[in-house]
Amino acid sequence: MAVSKSKKSRTSDTAPTPPRTASHGPSDQGLSELPPEDASLDSFRNTLHAVIQSLEQRFSTRSVPFIETGFKCLDDDGYLRLRPGELTLIAARPGLGKTSFLLSFISKLCFDQKRAVLLFNFMSSKQRTVEQLICHESHIDTRRYEAGFLVIEEWKSLTKAAPKMVDAPLWIEDTPFLLFNQIDTKAAEWIQNKCHPNGHDELHRMIFIDGMRSIQSEQRYASRVQEVGEVSRRLKVLARMLNVPIVVTTGVSEWVERPRANPSYLLSDLHETDGGLEEDADNVLFICRDELETNEDTDVLKRRIIVAKNRSGPTGSVYLDLHKPYMKFIES
Repeated sequence: MAVSKSKKSRTSDTAPTPPRTASHGPSDQGLSELPPEDASLDSFRNTLHAVIQSLEQRFSTRSVPFIETGFKCLDDDGYLRLRPGELTLIAARPGLGKTSFLLSFISKLCFDQKRAVLLFNFMSSKQRTVEQLICHESHIDTRRYEAGFLVIEEWKSLTKAAPKMVDAPLWIEDTPFLLFNQIDTKAAEWIQNKCHPNGHDELHRMIFIDGMRSIQSEQRYASRVQEVGEVSRRLKVLARMLNVPIVVTTGVSEWVERPRANPSYLLSDLHETDGGLEEDADNVLFICRDELETNEDTDVLKRRIIVAKNRSGPTGSVYLDLHKPYMKFIES
């Protein structure tokens, strides 16, 4: 009887439940206005709420949730769209233009689009990198630049390009050897101290690393293949944690230069990997010679860019011209 009385007491003290009202349609309440719930109770609802808000903001501002490369042949068909949190690999055999392609990217993103860029360049000094970018932007012959002899037209071109370069949001780290935890720390400090104070959000900042094989882990591994697998996994985690696109150059196995049934590049052709690199990367691009290119001594070389992996779009091939005098990739 006591239990029955307790139940009756709780029932009588409870306020009556208000009647349900008709739900508002889209004209009365947007999806983004639905209040988020506690993440511990319904994480999907919160994620959906954030996605709808982002969609409505992009629709109202006509913005896109990715960074375009500046190369129309890659941008227009969605072959490469650089998204925050994604890892992109640029792979090639030595001498085919990995560094030139990387610097061409930086030129378009940093000088033209004014996006903040942190470049880890293990292959060249800071001064040498800046000299290469000067030749890129001014279309100055690198041979004459190094000899200290420029023609009048090149001086004029340099004077015209200088204002665009002088205030570029570019930071270069040229320490020839870094452990991964040092890269991790430097990248996080750059985001916090350089990007945030200057208003560079996740769509206005990028990290480039020239030379995957120069990155070392703090631990010892039985083989370099195992170490590269660990480095690539941590690069992907770093991109996710900092919410920034990371683009890294890497090598291609010498096997691709031998005759085989399939002449095209495969993900398994990536250098020093047992499958970890292609698994961790969101995008993989190969740079290779044009099949019809027979003379490498000309000033303009045709390069085939193979998009072998694209987690968010199509794969395929495009062609770019590598202008050797100033080592810059340009669309035909």
